[in-house]
Amino acid sequence: MSVTDKIAREILSGADGDYDLAGYDSAQVETLVAEAFSAPITCNEMMRCSFVVGGGKKVRAKYSATLGKDMTSALIAKGFAEDKGAATSIDSQGTFKYQHNTGTDLKSVHVFPFVNISRAGGDAAHASDDQGSGDDGRFSPLKLCIAQSQDDFMQTVQLKVKSYGQKKKLHKYLKRVEGDITAIETKLVAMEALTPSEEEIYGSAKDLTDKLSWLEGEMTKMIDNGNLTAKERHYMLGQLSEKVTSIQAQLDKARVDGANEKKIAKFYATLALMNDKTDKLTAINPVKRDIKHAMEIAQLKYRLAGLDAKIENNTATIEDMNEAGRMRTKISGLEEEQAELYWFEDHDLVEKIVVAAKKKKATSAGQRSSSGGGASAGAWSG
Repeated sequence: MSVTDKIAREILSGADGDYDLAGYDSAQVETLVAEAFSAPITCNEMMRCSFVVGGGKKVRAKYSATLGKDMTSALIAKGFAEDKGAATSIDSQGTFKYQHNTGTDLKSVHVFPFVNISRAGGDAAHASDDQGSGDDGRFSPLKLCIAQSQDDFMQTVQLKVKSYGQKKKLHKYLKRVEGDITAIETKLVAMEALTPSEEEIYGSAKDLTDKLSWLEGEMTKMIDNGNLTAKERHYMLGQLSEKVTSIQAQLDKARVDGANEKKIAKFYATLALMNDKTDKLTAINPVKRDIKHAMEIAQLKYRLAGLDAKIENNTATIEDMNEAGRMRTKISGLEEEQAELYWFEDHDLVEKIVVAAKKKKATSAGQRSSSGGGASAGAWSG
């Protein structure tokens, strides 16, 4: 395919970049995304492509009012998913996140593309497999969930999307796609032409309303059964607290305005319901998730950090450098397996397990050192 967009050509070279989309319209965004992100990009390491799509008063006139939405809609149509915790790591491939930098007053969309990481010897380790792929041969969990029948979708969720947090993230993505479908249908009624991305998503989406309804029911069951992690419970309590604060403010205003008793009673009933939900959530004993390979990855990363320090200080032996290479390959393989096992995962959760394990390892090593004991470089005490 001939690449006509200048930014797309730069992205396909395999290097990170910061790009300003001032002056781009919807059609140009469609072209950029189609040419840059329709297939995995061959590169030496995970990429991040950042696009400025708007800003404050000083620069607002340079950007289309719908530029941010045009960009994210085009990405979703290509199988990308929004992830606020995305970072420049292999497990964030196929995601994007929106950011408003209050320091520069610029609004950006950061894209973490699907990639093929080049290995020594010229081999490429594919960051995605062909299972469930679209026309471009690239696997996308979101694209598969959108296109599946209701029965297949339910089986997929039971196997790959087990936690409340995973289900909530999938629900958010599907809800957004449902909104896109509604907008597309409005265009069709008005006899307006669809963009290629809109045609793609409209032609593949199946049973979204039924999927969302079933998913909501599964999430309610998890809450009722207390199947929430500490982070999930904390998040939900925070949401309830905000709602209670809002309702209380509305109640206070209604009193000042002299609202009728029926309206006041309705506010009280809603507050009672919110407080009851809060009490039930508070009483939940959080579950602990066992993320496969998380501890092994933590151990490898801890040891790798030590080798990298030696390499940076020019004190590493050839064997140290070879071992570091083997560790990176091992970590990459384990993280790819994690990505296949846990769809729509909270990357912060996995990283927190790694960080906690590193701290535990360091504390354990310090205690052995202070007591005069030795520690094996490969030892791991859980």
